[in-house]
This record gives sequence, structure tokens and C-alpha cells, in this order.
Amino acid sequence: MRAPGIGRLRRFPALRRLLIVLGVALLFVVPLAPAATAAPGDDESTSDQFLQISLDSIDPSTVSTTSSGTVTARGHLNNVGDRPVSNIAMRLQRGDVITTSAGLGDSLSADPNSFEIVGDFVDVAKALAPGASVPFTLRIALSQDNSDKPGLDIDKPGVYPILINVNGTPEYGAPARLDDARTLLPVMGLPEDALRAATQSSADLQAALPRAMPVAPDGSVAPDVSAPMGLTLLWPIAAPASLAPGVTGGGDETVRLLDNGLLQSLEPGGRLDTLLTAMEQTQEQQASTPLTQSICLAVDPDLLVSVQAMTGPYLVTDTPRNPTGPAVKGTGSAVADAWLTRLQTLASTMCVVATPFAHVDIDALARVDDAGLSEAALAAPADIVDTILKVQSVRGLTIATSGVLDAKAADVVRRTGSAGTIISASAVSTMTPTSTNGEYPLGSDLAVQTFDPAPASALAAMGTDPRSAQVTPTDQRDGWLRGSDAGRRQTALGAMMFSALFPSTLAPGNINPVPTPDDDPIANRIGRGEVLMPPPTWSATADDAKAVLSTVTQLLAANLAVPRPLESIGSDLTATASAPAGAALIAPPATQITGPSLQTVAAVTTSTTQTWDLQESMVARSDVPITPQAYMAPLREDLLRAMASVAPQDQPAAAKSASMRTTAVSVTTAGIRDGVSILDPGGRFTLASERSPLLLVIRNDLPVAMRVRLFINAPTGMTVGNLGVIEIPAQGTRQLQIPTRADLSKSMTVQIGLVTSSGVPLGSPIELSVHSNAYGQPLFIITICAGVLLVLLAGRRLWHRFRGEPDPADFDRPEPDEHERLMADSRALHSGGIGPWAHTERGHQRDGDTKR
Repeated sequence: MRAPGIGRLRRFPALRRLLIVLGVALLFVVPLAPAATAAPGDDESTSDQFLQISLDSIDPSTVSTTSSGTVTARGHLNNVGDRPVSNIAMRLQRGDVITTSAGLGDSLSADPNSFEIVGDFVDVAKALAPGASVPFTLRIALSQDNSDKPGLDIDKPGVYPILINVNGTPEYGAPARLDDARTLLPVMGLPEDALRAATQSSADLQAALPRAMPVAPDGSVAPDVSAPMGLTLLWPIAAPASLAPGVTGGGDETVRLLDNGLLQSLEPGGRLDTLLTAMEQTQEQQASTPLTQSICLAVDPDLLVSVQAMTGPYLVTDTPRNPTGPAVKGTGSAVADAWLTRLQTLASTMCVVATPFAHVDIDALARVDDAGLSEAALAAPADIVDTILKVQSVRGLTIATSGVLDAKAADVVRRTGSAGTIISASAVSTMTPTSTNGEYPLGSDLAVQTFDPAPASALAAMGTDPRSAQVTPTDQRDGWLRGSDAGRRQTALGAMMFSALFPSTLAPGNINPVPTPDDDPIANRIGRGEVLMPPPTWSATADDAKAVLSTVTQLLAANLAVPRPLESIGSDLTATASAPAGAALIAPPATQITGPSLQTVAAVTTSTTQTWDLQESMVARSDVPITPQAYMAPLREDLLRAMASVAPQDQPAAAKSASMRTTAVSVTTAGIRDGVSILDPGGRFTLASERSPLLLVIRNDLPVAMRVRLFINAPTGMTVGNLGVIEIPAQGTRQLQIPTRADLSKSMTVQIGLVTSSGVPLGSPIELSVHSNAYGQPLFIITICAGVLLVLLAGRRLWHRFRGEPDPADFDRPEPDEHERLMADSRALHSGGIGPWAHTERGHQRDGDTKR
């Protein structure tokens, strides 16, 4: 039955279309409607993102006594949604001055309502279509003024969190806050201010300021410089591993790279070129200044090995996952040579320290627990850097790439000759009062220098490839990574200045310090020593590098910091290491340290043992240009590259790379084992006697001599001698005669295998089919018995003849007949009578006898 009204709708198609349109519109409008009509600035926000703020600059980036009294934020607002947004307004807000290191990261993801100081909304655009962008400029007074307009009300130096808020109305929606951008504003000092100068005698104002930072007559406020920070900046010169894995050393094989990434980094405008250029300009313009005294180049020896290899002919594989597959000729030799020459020139004028090889994770290295591998990772890098760069690097100091060490890793650092290490303050629990410079003895001749994890997190988030530092608390990682390149750069400047602008209560000479809460363990552990630690593969742009160096220069020029060369840290740690333990190593709270996987560590452990066992059986000879150490060392370097410490975001890619490298090393070691083998003669051996030897030939395809032993499984009835350790020449053969004794006459199967002198199996075992003609013990007994019987019978005959008696054995013989006698005489006659006897009819006559 037809529903009522259907016929009428069919008769009025226009009405029907109108109802359909209204229904579809309701489907879109109803879900988007908020609980109430939100006015600009309210806390309601939509679940989908419609607008995105891209901050271009904060001016001034650092407020000082010479700055203007206005803070200006510039940027672009982008519509990233799928519908227009209208009535767009923006404003600046700030939160309370940050008083803890953890507060720096927390402010980047804090509730927007905590930014209570707000400016006026400024209309930016009446409407913004999807995909469109509009520039914005927001200005606000730094401090309170006589106008009615609100300001940021900043009345003392410090680091302040800044929020840029944007409100708008999406189509089919209601007014709401659609995005915000956060950054940090460092305030080194306050510029002149008439209102502050007029009220400088105010008790409330003076109570808010330490005595070390009074208000000047013009209303300006200088920073507290009573306890300057000892500042050290490590400038990373490192790169991800690029050499193809599984290649032995010392030969004439052409070097292979996994891709062209290293070349792109070395070329003008590349990442490594940018970092090197920034240091060259600094050294050229400010040689022997406090800035250059504060900086030390942290150089990865693996990078130097790779770049040096690129200066000659090299290949680039077509597929990184197949490092031994098809490859093309590399074209970056000239670029690599020029960059390396520039680095050598720069290093000769600056402090240089070697980082762990391939920025290996020291905790993972400790789990492998191989002394030789630890030596290659932590002790050898200094020699590599000194040899290639022709410098004398800082010794006795190990930089923990991840910023964290456990007890086993600390033992590895001790055993490799370092008296000190640099780790995050969050990875240390102090048992003594705060050290002046953040140094603490761990006991057993090892000391640590702490650094603030917040600036490390901020520096890691800079650049074209922002990443989290390993020591970044897990719940802060998204906050540090949010925002535009310029916004993250501004945030890093604030984090770098925090400790210098917020003196510790335990700082010496601080006459009236800003109170430091007891719940800030970081400030209480670093004291007045600040080590700035960018990540090894830092992606800082030229603007980023310039901003970081400018910030360090500002701190030094304002006497908020003094240079603390890395050589001084090394000397201080060596002196501190002999003291009783004043700190203990801990796992950073609320931080997930993601190092190499257990599978990677297990694979590295297995392959490391095999490389040492193989090398132990190799022989260094004067007539062979390759030494066992040079031949096997690249494989262990590959294993170190597999345990690199990387950012948490890069763990999946690092796991794949580690698997590729450990597999390649495993394949190569298997090839080395197969390179020494027994040539299978085939067919069947027949022993001519019971003591005939077995003949074998051993072939060595390796470029080094090898000591081997035979492993022989002989069946019952055969005994095989032991030849002991045999040396097989490089790329040659050796023929062996294996002493053998067969006790049975039969066909037998002999299994012969080959092992190194240290017990590593080589090649494939062979099976020989051996036939022996020996009759064994029964034949021996029969032969002896027959011999004894023969002797007895011969003795009996001789005995009877001696006695002139006929032998009983002759009694059964018949008398010779006449024919036999004639035949006997005939034989005698045919002999010609030659000899001492002549034959007669009646007997024998001696020559000269007369016939009777």
C-alpha cells in the first residue's frame, strides 16, 4: 500500500528536491554544533583541524635592556580544512614564568587556560577558503603601560611561555578556538620603562626582584650575573652510517655506499656543509673569543672513515637493501675531498673530541659484553679522529650518545680508559650536595658531568628533520616537536637560556637568588654548569645554527655565562673520579629510552664471537699485505653501526637497518668459513698396505693465511694420525699425507672435516670411501704360525743330516730307476763339468784326484 503523500510528492518534483537538500544540510550541520555558542577566547574547540598557525618570528627573539617595549609575532595562518572559516581573530597570551627545567617542556602542551595573561583579539580575515593562507602580525606591550590596552605584564627576567591563539567560525559550525602555537620568550633584562621608573620605589615591585637585579633610574632591569653559568657547546659532526655492510678490509675491493645521502649532505647547502660553514664563519670572525673557547667539535670517527673512503673511487648500490647487488660509480670524490680538507683546517684551530664510533648505544654495547668490540667503540675513535684530522683530540672523556648509562655501561666506560662521561641530569641520583659545575663521582675511578635534558630536547627538535632526544620525557615529545621551524627555533633559544636566567639557590656568590623549588631535581644536579648537547645527526639549518651561536654569544656578553672548555671538563672529571661515590646512575623517570632491540644485541653478540674466533686463527705474514686485524675490523664496525643510538621516531627504520647489517656480517663470516675447504677427491681410495697414508689437498681462497686442524671420524678397524695445527697459505693450497693404519680388509667410509685452530668449522666436511687390503690380526697369526712350522721342519732335516741319518720324511720315497739316474747324469754332463766336481759312473771325483 502506498504511503500517504507519496503521490503528491511525485506530482511536485521541485518540492521533493527542496526536502532532499534540507535533509543533507542537516546531516552536516548537526554534528558540528558545539554545546554552546562559543565566543572568541572561550575554551570550546572542534575535533577536526581547520586552521594551522605557522609562526615566522618573534621580535625580539630575546628581550634585553636595549630592546623595544613591544613584542611582535609574525607568521601565516593556513586553512588546512575542507571548508571556509570566517570571522578569524588572533591574540597573544603568556603563562607564568618557568621555574623548573621540566616546566619548559610542560608549557608546550599545557592547558591553554593556564596562559592567563591575554592580549586583545585582532581581526585577521573575514573569511579564509580551504587551502588559502593569510599573513598575520600581532603586537603587544612587554610590560604594563599607561594605555588601556593589555600587555604581557613581564616585570622580571626569566623564560616565559607564549601562546598564539586563533578563533574562527567554520562553515556549518560555531565560533571556536581552532588552533594555537606555543613558544618560549627568554627575557635577559627589561628595557627602560617610564611607568616602572616612576614606581621603582614600590615595595611590591622590589619584593618581586632579587637585590642583584634592581630597577635602574630609567626603569630598565638588568639580569642577575652574580653566578654565571659555565657554558660548553658540543657541535656535532656526524651522519648516519653510509658504508655498505659485510665488506672485509685491507683488500683492493672498491668501497660501496648504501645511497647518495652522504654526498648530498656534503655538497654546498647540505646538512654537514651547513654545520661546517657555521663553524668556519665563527672561527673566522671570533677566533680566540669566549664563544670559540666554549665550543668543541664532536666528531664521529665513522663519518671520517666514510668520507675518506669517498675521496677515492667508490660505488653506490642501486638498492640499499641489497648492498652487494648492482651498483653505479660514485661521483662525489671531489666534494668529499674538499669537505674533508675544510674540516681538517678547522679542527686544527678548535677543540675536537671523538664521539663513540657510529654513535653506538653504550648500554647495548655493555650487553654484548665483548672487550674487543668495546675497545673499537670507545677507545679507538680518538686515534681515528687524530689520524684523519691530524689533531690531538680530548682524551679520557666518553660522551654517552643516548645521554643515559646503566651500571654495566659505566663499567665498559671505565675499562676502555675513560675517567669521565657526560650524561643527562635526569639519569643521575645525587647523594651529596649540588656540585658547583654538575660533576659527581660514581666511585671506582669514574665521574659524570650532567647536562640539562630540556635544552637537549629543544635542540633535537630544531631543523628540517625535528626529532626527540632519547632523554626527552615521553609525555613532552609531541610538545617539543610541534610548530613551525621558526617556532621551534625560538623555543630552543628560550630553553638554552633558562638555567642562566634562573640561578640555583646553591650557586656560589648568588647574593639574593630567585628561589628554586625543591622539586626541581635538574637544577639541583647541574649546578652552574651547562653542557649544550645537540643530537649527533642534527638537522639544523643555517638560520638555526646562526641563532644558537648568537644566543651563546649573548649569554657570554651579558656575563650570564662564562666559557668552560671541554678540556677543562675532562681535567675536572679526572680529578673528581678518585673521590668517593657522590651519585648513582638511575633510569630517567617518565622517560622511555628505546635502544637497540634484544634481537639486534643477540645477533651482534653471535657475530662478534665469530669474528674474533676467525681472526684468532689467521696469521700475519710479512709476505701478505693484509693483516688479520685489518681484514676483520670492518665487520665489527658494521656491528657497531647496527647498535646506533637514534631518536625514538627512527627506531623502526633503525631496526631494519640493524637487521640488514647483522645479516650481511653473518653472510660474510659464512663466506670466510667456506673460503677454506678440503678439495673432495671423489672416487674411491684403495690402500696398498695397512699403513698407506691418505692424501688430501686443502685450499685457502682468503687473502690471509689460516691455521686449521683436521677433524676426522674414522670407523672401527682404522686408525688415523693427528697432524695438529696446519697453516694454509693465503690464496693457496697445501697437500697433506695423513698417516693411516687399517686393521681390516674391507671398504670403509671416513668423514673428514676442517676447523680453525680455535674450533670454528670451515668449509663442508667430506666423506671418503676407503678400501683396505689388510687382513688384520688373523693373517698375522697364520703367518707367524707358518713361519714357526717352517723353522721347525728345516731344523729337523738339518739335525738328521748332521747325525748322518736319513730324514724320516724321505722314507716314503721310491728308489730311483735306471732312467732317472741317466737323466741325473745327463744334467750333470750338460753342465759341462764345470766346477770343483766332475761326474763319473761310480760317483763324484774332485779335480786332481786319481782314479783308484
